Amino acid sequence: MPGLSILGQPSPPATGAVEITRVIPGLDPAVAKNLADGASGLAAQRLGGNAADATGLRLLQFAKALDSKNKNVLYLEALRGFNREINAASVPVKVTVPQYVAYLLSLAQKMEASYLQILYFNVIELLDPTQRLVIIEKHRAKENGLVTDFDGVIRRLANSFPTPPPRPKPLLAANTAKRLADGATKLAEEQFNGEGRASKAGLTLLEFAIAIDPSNDNALFLRALLLGNHTLQPLAIEFSKDQYFAYLKEVVAETTNDTVKLLLHHLALLKNQGDPTALVALQKAKVEGKDIVFQSLIDSLNRQTYANSPGSTVGPFNPSDTGGSTGGVKPTLDERLRNAKLKDTLISRKWTLNNLKTKEDWFFEFRLVGAATEAKGTCRGRRGNNLHSWKLWEIRNSILIIDGYVRFEFDDRRRQWVQSGGRTDMFLR
Repeated sequence: MPGLSILGQPSPPATGAVEITRVIPGLDPAVAKNLADGASGLAAQRLGGNAADATGLRLLQFAKALDSKNKNVLYLEALRGFNREINAASVPVKVTVPQYVAYLLSLAQKMEASYLQILYFNVIELLDPTQRLVIIEKHRAKENGLVTDFDGVIRRLANSFPTPPPRPKPLLAANTAKRLADGATKLAEEQFNGEGRASKAGLTLLEFAIAIDPSNDNALFLRALLLGNHTLQPLAIEFSKDQYFAYLKEVVAETTNDTVKLLLHHLALLKNQGDPTALVALQKAKVEGKDIVFQSLIDSLNRQTYANSPGSTVGPFNPSDTGGSTGGVKPTLDERLRNAKLKDTLISRKWTLNNLKTKEDWFFEFRLVGAATEAKGTCRGRRGNNLHSWKLWEIRNSILIIDGYVRFEFDDRRRQWVQSGGRTDMFLR
């Protein structure tokens, strides 16, 4: 069998055509059977040791989604349904986890973006959480507001897939942009290793890297690790600080873009806080009335980049994906990290709204909708048979905003959401 031939050893032998319960765009029936056989074999190995093994159950769910009539899948489900012990040898599909992961990666890399591809990424992540491509692409999908969770993707396998937004092109030459971004990303990594994941210097450097080269894989990978709360992994970037900062000087001399020049002058001060060339250039720009604040320059560079990339309508300056934030500017990485932590606090438990004015208690659940890093979703409050009027929430600048007008901030000491602005009518505990 083409691809992963060692998977083609089902028991009992398959006969006739492969039957799949629904049409999944981009899925060849032979590949579906091959994958289902392999997933069943791996599931049997795990479920044989522990009938409730979460990874084994997910693998069986994946196999069933691709080929629900697969005899290995039916056999395992029958054993589970009758509470019979699962013997790994009963599904003699000989495949190792690294082989299966490599096969899934080879399939995913050849595919157009689709829910099936995201499902492959989910299974790869299940078996090997450190896969760089998977971390980047799942994060990219979340950033675009797509459903990426295991169950949600399986429910959408037969659905048409929205066209991904075009990736913006850097303003500078591709090689120049990549070299600048790689170096800044390596400097950011050093800051995170030394100061922790919340290092402001690291976050600022990473924002520069993504602004100068929006598709840089190293920068996107580090950002995905941070915002996805993954363990930080070493970046394989060839890097010499002296060579990098010398290169900054070369680009400053060559580029005609004032925003890029000022940003590079800021970076030069990281090596030498008294750099006369950088200090004079920044002071001259300030006297001329230019905004030389680093974050303002990043925002300006992003605006220019997206304006220079036809069709790139989804980006950090599209008001539709900012939650209505002032000026249509997407929150900084620092803000997004803080918002993400508060989002996890909010959706990980149920809350009681105590209204001191009406003397009522309402029981609330908050659910995430869209990209995990945007921290917004729906909420539902009950009191007996009554439903509360609040429907939507988002966290912006560390403030929980409900239905656009009710505002809470999190009190770490009391572990409660209290009203912001000094009001004390109600709180969430």
